Amino acid sequence: MTDLYDFADDDKFADYLNGERMATLAREMVRQERAQARWHPPEPSVSLAEELAGDLPEVDWIVRDLAPSGVVQVNAAAKSGKTTLALNLVQSLVTGDPFLGRFDVNFGTLEQVGYFNMELGKRQMLQWCADLNLPEDAGKRVWFYHAREHGFGAMDLSNPQAVEWIIKWLVDHGITYAVWDPLSKLFNPGSWGGGDINAAYNAFWVVLETIMREAKLRGMFIAHHTGFSEEAGDRARGASAMMDCPDVNIAFRLGTDSNGQPDRRGPRHFKAVGRDVDVADFEVGYTVATRTLSATGRANRTDLEAEREALRARDVVARWQADGRNPNKGELFGELGWEMTGRGQARCQSWYARAQHRDYIRIQKISSAKIHTLGDGEPEADEDVVRLSDRRKQAPKRSQNAQ
Repeated sequence: MTDLYDFADDDKFADYLNGERMATLAREMVRQERAQARWHPPEPSVSLAEELAGDLPEVDWIVRDLAPSGVVQVNAAAKSGKTTLALNLVQSLVTGDPFLGRFDVNFGTLEQVGYFNMELGKRQMLQWCADLNLPEDAGKRVWFYHAREHGFGAMDLSNPQAVEWIIKWLVDHGITYAVWDPLSKLFNPGSWGGGDINAAYNAFWVVLETIMREAKLRGMFIAHHTGFSEEAGDRARGASAMMDCPDVNIAFRLGTDSNGQPDRRGPRHFKAVGRDVDVADFEVGYTVATRTLSATGRANRTDLEAEREALRARDVVARWQADGRNPNKGELFGELGWEMTGRGQARCQSWYARAQHRDYIRIQKISSAKIHTLGDGEPEADEDVVRLSDRRKQAPKRSQNAQ
């Protein structure tokens, strides 16, 4: 175009070009002014000796031994109960009931909770809240933003106007704890310049911390997705910074039924690690009718899985033996779908060893061959591992699942 037409002597074009330059300059000046308005110089620094000489502040535990002041992130697979876990946390904060029936909460009676619901429709979320049966006084302390119905849609923290609105909304309602559900609807790498996703996420995190500081929040809870494989089930999906930035990471997994399939109406498994936080894996029961999650006191996920697989081995050997046959190791592993090589070998070998240790199966040597026979071991009546198919039969009939 510039070869076909000489713009040098076109006064109208020059005026238009100057106008565009001025508009661009004005936008940049406004951006800088907003950035300056949000930045405040820190207080004068003192030496470490002077700081230690004063009264040391105690850790501000919002949920004792689990959630100090800061950011807690739950990492869980899709449709495995992240929102239900978040709502149970909200319920504990505003009622004072221990979270999961296990962790005491430290949340003032005048403090408010803000919930950024960026995934569920408003009607469905309100129905789930109704299932929790919150007391009216407690419900008055919870404030929702429903992305599907309200103005923004998904929040864009790269937009200074959105950030200003969020801070004002939090401050106006006296909110001291915020829930973001889920992270995938909050962080869009394309809005942060693309390129290195970790650099983009760290830039996003700076804005999230700015919101926390400017709104004077005590803490935040973020719901995030994990990968789909067994190995990725405890890790945040996406940038490695997504696991690095939070103060505490919670892994929340579905339990499995007697066939080894995810059981959305049965127990979950919960563990957490972070700064001054180290919560070992424990089982969490789920009451469908009230969407209540609570620690059961039963064995951890690894033990439950191993016991279930050992019992499956017992069932296979019993069935073969009833047909007048006895499987060798390759046949047993093949029918169970266990791996004899590769990444899953060690886990499958541990299940095999457990089946022998519990005397569910025995190895018998015949000539040069080794076969398996049925042992005398039986699950104890008060065994921590209850067949989940039996537990599911006792659950109230209801159409919805925890998500």
